[in-house]
Amino acid sequence: MFEIRETERFSMAARLLLLCCVCTLRTSLSSVVTQSPEFINASIGDSFTLKCTRDLPTAYCYSSISWYKVNPRTGKLGEVRKGEDKLEDDKQTCTRTIVNAQVQDSGIYYCTSLHDKMVFIGTGTRVVISDTRPLKPSIVLYTPMEVDTPSVLLQCVVMDVVPSQIRVLWLIDGDERTGWTESGWTGHDDSASEFTRAQITIPADEWREAAHIIECVVMYENQTMSQTLQRQSHSDSTCTWLLYGGCSVAVFTIAVALAVVMCLRKEKRATFPVKRHCADVDTQRKKQTQGKQDTLRTHLEKTSTASEVEYSCLNPEFLKLQTNTPTLELH
Repeated sequence: MFEIRETERFSMAARLLLLCCVCTLRTSLSSVVTQSPEFINASIGDSFTLKCTRDLPTAYCYSSISWYKVNPRTGKLGEVRKGEDKLEDDKQTCTRTIVNAQVQDSGIYYCTSLHDKMVFIGTGTRVVISDTRPLKPSIVLYTPMEVDTPSVLLQCVVMDVVPSQIRVLWLIDGDERTGWTESGWTGHDDSASEFTRAQITIPADEWREAAHIIECVVMYENQTMSQTLQRQSHSDSTCTWLLYGGCSVAVFTIAVALAVVMCLRKEKRATFPVKRHCADVDTQRKKQTQGKQDTLRTHLEKTSTASEVEYSCLNPEFLKLQTNTPTLELH
């Protein structure tokens, strides 16, 4: 959705500046610089020529005459793109020819002349560059969602066509209603386009009556196109609110589900290291217990071996045999 911005031909500051200059030129020096023609209408790809005439002789146009253009979108003063400058035979008129005109070349052109440290501004030439392709305007209607005032404002915006090429009007039950029409630009850059907006105000009671047929009509090139305004009934409003409510509930449910899933994942990640630590502790304890059991088993085996040796040394039968053996005497 684009943002519709109301603009005028040029800003208030530029208007005041040019007004001061024009008032100054209306004095005895008002005839120093003049421009012709006042209006130029050309098509895309054509060439157009601007003329600037001084009262004093001119030797070279490039050093004595400068050209500027007021941007219709921003109202700012900028330089004119390069073209062919030529000095006429009267030695007082300088011309600039711009070839391959584009829509961006539209605007108000001014020539300036420097003389005795004073700058003189011409009377201006308005240039409109039109698209020669078949016009295909588009209509967008803006209506209020709810009416709680005595009157209702209706807006019809026409895009994709130059405002000077069309006429926009409102019809209610076939009768034309008067309002006000204005034009503007959709942005500040070179890709911005012009739009035309027609507005009317009707009583709220007339707006609520569905029997009335309200149309926005666009007339261009001996053709007519229109769009009928569709009112939003109470049932439609109820359905709209129900739809919005259902969408809100669905979005809330999805958000809660995602939150629960994230919490479970975090809890699972937090529990896994604890279980792993517990498993490591159990394994370590098992190893310690197994080591103790092995140590005790080894000790018991050593003790058993020592006892057998001691008992074998203290065998009573062996002692008896030693006791019954006669003693040998040596002579």
